[in-house]
Amino acid sequence: MSMASNFTHAIVRRPCRRVIEGITTNPQLGTPDYELTQRQHILHLKTGGSFSRAAP
Repeated sequence: MSMASNFTHAIVRRPCRRVIEGITTNPQLGTPDYELTQRQHILHLKTGGSFSRAAP
């Protein structure tokens, strides 16, 4: 029996600006880039599936 799941619906929330204050396990990457995080979020939403946006 496979443990993989195929999700078809997700509840999402836009990343907040405080993401740049997050803890990282790879300090060589430096401080997170908020604008890049926003672009990545939008790209993930465009990959398909059904999304419901949570209130900020």
